[in-house]
Amino acid sequence: MRLRRHDLERAAAEILDLQVYTLWANELPPGHWRRGDTAMCLRCAGDADYRELIGPRWTGRGACVVISLDVLRAEAEAFQAAWPRVGTRERFRCVLLSTFAHELTHVVRDCIVPRRDAPVPPPTDRLRRMHEALADAGVADSLALGGSVPFRGHDAQFLRTTAHIAYRIAESLGHPFHLLFYTEAISLSPSWHYLVALDDEPARLRHVPLTEIDDHDPPEAFRHLWCHDVRRWWRRLDSPTDAQTQAMIRGVTLFPVTL
Repeated sequence: MRLRRHDLERAAAEILDLQVYTLWANELPPGHWRRGDTAMCLRCAGDADYRELIGPRWTGRGACVVISLDVLRAEAEAFQAAWPRVGTRERFRCVLLSTFAHELTHVVRDCIVPRRDAPVPPPTDRLRRMHEALADAGVADSLALGGSVPFRGHDAQFLRTTAHIAYRIAESLGHPFHLLFYTEAISLSPSWHYLVALDDEPARLRHVPLTEIDDHDPPEAFRHLWCHDVRRWWRRLDSPTDAQTQAMIRGVTLFPVTL
């Protein structure tokens, strides 16, 4: 089964009741995408900035997700060692679905999306200017935006919501459900370890609004995995800063758990 842009956007509309536009990185004007970046959710006015690229798919304001298919293909190949029995095309589809779910999690948790009937501001080149500013600051990789705490902005609640969104997208599209994206790059266990720790929760809570998932206690295995990862990251630091220690404390107290 081939995952097309239309399929992703339809599933997002069904799950979130929100318009989400998808663009491929190679469609953007020169200078608007940094080589090596995987994906980005342009929540504020990305849909307006790239309305001409969205073209006839435009039906009103919404979120805009940009994905680099070239980077995803490389990531799918890198996952071969962990998933040797899954074919290249299937791994790519899983990585694409998981990455899309990851970006939609920013939409759900940050809630920075204009109303569909909101006024359309004039287009800007804010994405190009942001990349220039990052380059001037010496930030070579988007993951470095987390600074001294690599998983900042991607805590256990974020990962949990991503798993639920990925499950619902897969169910909507009739696609096998896996969770494949590089949590190792932010000093966490592989994403599928978190999926295994959630057990059948995404299926059991599939009718619960995504904004209410946090109201339900996660499985104990999920809590322990998250706390283990946070403590392992902190213990490997040569000289933890106060900010890093506070991040560790916040992380291990995110859920009530006996360590």
